[in-house]
Amino acid sequence: MNRTILLPTFEAPVDGPSRGEIEVSLTTDESRGHLRLSLQGSLWTLRRKRDPWCGGQCHDEIAEAYPDVPLVIRIVEVWNRWHLNDMRAGSPRQEAALNKKFGIPRRYEYRGSGRADAYTQTCEYLRSIGLYEDDRHPPVVEGPSGYRYGTAWLYEPLPQAIVDEVVAWPNEVRR
Repeated sequence: MNRTILLPTFEAPVDGPSRGEIEVSLTTDESRGHLRLSLQGSLWTLRRKRDPWCGGQCHDEIAEAYPDVPLVIRIVEVWNRWHLNDMRAGSPRQEAALNKKFGIPRRYEYRGSGRADAYTQTCEYLRSIGLYEDDRHPPVVEGPSGYRYGTAWLYEPLPQAIVDEVVAWPNEVRR
């Protein structure tokens, strides 16, 4: 059974023709005892809320639209690090190596066509450092000697400090 807590929408006028919104949900998967953090946002013209010019995973655009709003800056930091924490393609060691190499959020040097190229770069890098198969993490499919990058969605627990911070955001928005 899942339970979702939707926090109030964050709206604030910005200089220029846009207004933004960030929707945050913490979902508890009680069958697994997992907490999942999911964020999405939108920016739309001030005159017509029904006319968004970006939506979904538009954290870069929201950060650019609100460069001087500390709460938005922090929400975007948490968004980049913890969004969909139950869908990690890598083991903890693989993820740590990738974050060290490419940063958070990961900034790939695209040579080709977007996400497929990012996956290829990820696998190439992990092979080059001997972590494509992590022998310290159990495999999910038959065959490899350890967890092979991308063969499952792995869960990364949310730190309690992040959960507490996210739950407190509605109070910050009302100030």
